Amino acid sequence: MLKIAFCDDETAEIAQLEELLKEYAAARGQEFVHTSYQSSVELMADIEKGERFDIMLLDILMPGENGMTAAREVREHDTNVKIIFLTASPEFAVESYAVDAWYYQLKPIRQEDFFRLMDSACAAWTTSAISSCPTRTSSAPTAPSSSIWSTSPTSQPAPSRCRTEPWCRCPTGSIRKQRTAT
Repeated sequence: MLKIAFCDDETAEIAQLEELLKEYAAARGQEFVHTSYQSSVELMADIEKGERFDIMLLDILMPGENGMTAAREVREHDTNVKIIFLTASPEFAVESYAVDAWYYQLKPIRQEDFFRLMDSACAAWTTSAISSCPTRTSSAPTAPSSSIWSTSPTSQPAPSRCRTEPWCRCPTGSIRKQRTAT
């Protein structure tokens, strides 16, 4: 199950994204866990506490810290999250390359655009999960430095991503309960 973050200062935009995610999940027969933020400061507080997302839909023009600044900070903590900018301004499109954005989408977002973006980002996660998902080599988990998790063929521990083991890169599981789109 992929973890999605929405960050937009407009509650109507967040409501629309949540509805689009529900429609997408139903159409694709998938489940997603999502968390919504109304400011990049809230988002960054969770990121700094260790929260990680697989896909992040981020507005750029917000009061306080804008989405581009937040994306730079996100990259300091997580280089694998797929950042999709959703904004009313084309002004930052070129700058989005500097933070390795997955896509830059102008608002308003239509259902077909949302589905296309999610198909692309989910496919990228599925491909990367196959190559980086660890396999359990022992039945009892221990400290991160142990050899219970290995990846083929290098047998090195996967970097942090998993919601059940903090040192795993597997995009599955969840540390805390969040809303699930079905």
